[in-house]
Amino acid sequence: MNLEKIKDKIILIQGQQVILDTDVANLYAVATKHVNQAIRNNSDKFPEGYIITLTEEDKNKVVKKFDHLSNLRFSSTSITKSE
Repeated sequence: MNLEKIKDKIILIQGQQVILDTDVANLYAVATKHVNQAIRNNSDKFPEGYIITLTEEDKNKVVKKFDHLSNLRFSSTSITKSE
């Protein structure tokens, strides 16, 4: 996987660097619902605070700021921290 491609997906939300579930799905060429399902089914494998949930306000800001994320308005609000 190209490191620059990953870096381009990192955005700042709630004072944290994160990658949205939709971008994780695109990086792995899977459906976003599969990423979210894997998170739900394996939540014990993620460190505390690794997965955060966007507020509706955060989600609306992201949709307005990033054109490629316009489909986010129809998705869940799970995201993973980028560390």
